[in-house]
Amino acid sequence: MVTPIGHVKTRTDAWTHGYGTPGEVTLNLRDALLGIRRGVRDDKHGWMP
Repeated sequence: MVTPIGHVKTRTDAWTHGYGTPGEVTLNLRDALLGIRRGVRDDKHGWMP
């Protein structure tokens, strides 16, 4: 559903994004989408069939 990016690795480099934990925006978006999915928040945009 919503997955935070904590660590990025390429062939030649690697780094941690933020502190490696979900940020405020990610957590708010996940809470909103889970609320819609569980039926406790209105689906104003018709995201769930």
